[in-house]
Amino acid sequence: MKASTVPLYVEITKDLTSRIEQGEFRRGDKLPTEQQLTQQYHVSRVTIRQAVQQLANKGYIKKIQGSGSHVLYSPQNLLMNRSAQILSYSEELRQRGKHASYRVISFSLQEAPTKICTRLDLHSETRVYYYERVLSSDDIPYCYEEGYMPYGFFPDLSATHLEHSRLDYVEKDKGIEIDYSHQIVQAILPDERMMHLLGLDERKPLIRNSHVTYDMSGKPIFSTVNIFDTDSYQANFIKKRHHSDPDT
Repeated sequence: MKASTVPLYVEITKDLTSRIEQGEFRRGDKLPTEQQLTQQYHVSRVTIRQAVQQLANKGYIKKIQGSGSHVLYSPQNLLMNRSAQILSYSEELRQRGKHASYRVISFSLQEAPTKICTRLDLHSETRVYYYERVLSSDDIPYCYEEGYMPYGFFPDLSATHLEHSRLDYVEKDKGIEIDYSHQIVQAILPDERMMHLLGLDERKPLIRNSHVTYDMSGKPIFSTVNIFDTDSYQANFIKKRHHSDPDT
C-alpha cells in the first residue's frame, strides 16, 4: 500500500468497507482470516485487528469467537440504522470516509422569537443563542444550518463550539443525553443568498429539514433548520407498519 499520513488500519478499513458495500463480501459471508488479510495487505496482524475492530464498530461485521468475522452489512440494514439514529454530520460523513468542517456565519445572544418560545416551550423574553453556519464535506459546502439554543441550557456556548460538532458539545461538554428529534422535511427553492452560501450555479430544489431535539426528560433543548443541496445529501427514512413487540 502507498505511503500515507493516514494510519494503515484506517486505509484498510476503508478498503474493506468498499469491498463489502460493492458486494465482494455479502451479508452472512465470512471475511478472510487475519492471516489471509495480513498477506493481502502486507501488514502486521495488529494492524489487521485494528481494521477489523473498526468494521465491527461500524456495524459492518460481527466477530464470533472461534468462527471468525461475519458480514452484517446490507444496503437495507444500513439505511434502516441510519434513518433511526441521530448522528452528527461529522459522524455521518466519517462513516462515508469523508471529513466534515463548519463555518460560522453569525452568532448572537438575543430574545427568543415567539415561534421559538412556542417550539422550545420557553417563557417570553427568554434569551437564546442564534447562529448560522455552513457545513462542508471535504471542503465542499453542502448544508446551511440555523439554530436556536437556550442560554439556560448552554450558558457558555460560543462560536468556537459551533466550529465543531454540536452534538459533541451538547453530550460530552454539557453532559446532556439526547432522546429523540421531531423532524419536518420540505422541498424549497433557494434565494440568491442561499445559492451563494452553498456554491450553487443554478436554482434548483433543496431539502429543508426543520427539527426540535429533546433530552431524556422530554424537554426540548434546541431548534434547528438545515437546508441541503439535494445533489450532495438525501434524506432517507424507514417506517414500520407493525410494532416490533409481538404482544402489542
